[in-house]
Amino acid sequence: MTARKGASKKTTSRKSAQSTKAARVETGPLPPYGNAIKEAIGGGDLQNMRNTATSTRKHLKDITAALKKLEAAIAKREK
Repeated sequence: MTARKGASKKTTSRKSAQSTKAARVETGPLPPYGNAIKEAIGGGDLQNMRNTATSTRKHLKDITAALKKLEAAIAKREK
């Protein structure tokens, strides 16, 4: 019975490792999401708000361009 428990643990850890690998996403610096924007507003520091706004604009520009590429790729596959 002990061997069986050990085998079960190995299977479980193998599945967990595979799930972790599949779920892992590599990213660069995190863009400012709602919390960062809310904190900048709440903090009242004008320079921090400007920096956050600039970062957010850049992120929106990048994500909009990536979305257009994605939509074009989808359209090509649907033909």
